[in-house]
Amino acid sequence: MASEAEVSHSPVLRTVEVERDGTSATDELTGQSLAQVGRYMYLKQDRRESLSSVSSDSGDVSNGREHLCDVEEENVVIVPEYNTPIIGYEVMEERARFTVFKIRVEHVESGRYWFVFRRYTDFGRLSKKLKPLFPGLQLSLPPKRWFGNNFDPMFLEDRLLGLQAFVKNIMGHRDISKSSPVREFFCLDDPPEPLDTIEESRALCENLEEKVYRLSQQLQERDTEIEVLRAELESLRLQQGVLVKALKADGSKEESQPSQEATDSEANRRG
Repeated sequence: MASEAEVSHSPVLRTVEVERDGTSATDELTGQSLAQVGRYMYLKQDRRESLSSVSSDSGDVSNGREHLCDVEEENVVIVPEYNTPIIGYEVMEERARFTVFKIRVEHVESGRYWFVFRRYTDFGRLSKKLKPLFPGLQLSLPPKRWFGNNFDPMFLEDRLLGLQAFVKNIMGHRDISKSSPVREFFCLDDPPEPLDTIEESRALCENLEEKVYRLSQQLQERDTEIEVLRAELESLRLQQGVLVKALKADGSKEESQPSQEATDSEANRRG
């Protein structure tokens, strides 16, 4: 039976400051530098998730996509201040295996963004902190998996989607999104600088590489379009040249025909 148990790490190992909300060093992420394991789909912004009142403590092992949180309609934010897509995850291998989810936090108005790395247990702590502050709301997370492989890709994809729905709901709630636990969880008041950690620096580099790749693809597509247009232009020029020659030839025939008729007429008169 696989589990994501809390593990205390030796201080001699390189660590990543996953928590910025005052938790102890045992909650910090350690291990090798995060390696990119693939990008998973963003949840569509207009996707309407169904609301569920099932708590993550219920022990249910059904699909994590069904476990979201109940949000009061009057408190829903039409345009969130921050976009917070979970853009990927990685299974860490040092000592005990656990999964880290990578969240891109972007301030909508300024366009500034940064990355935070959170474990499933970190989302659980956030939910527990929010429950006393908002007792009228029933917050739910995708359930724990008591049997089977916690690191199965299909299970992790479902968990990512469930966590994304949880994040989208709390960030779309006017009061919850402004609460201290949420602001600490996403580092909204103290965004990490690009060089705060190796992982954050590498995440920024990866994001820049993706942008460069997309721009290079767009440039390549435009270059291809330009080549096609050049070929079409050259073809039109050739056609134009042929037409000009044909018109000149027709004009020469028309000019020579009257002179020939005049010559024939003169010859007839002399005859």
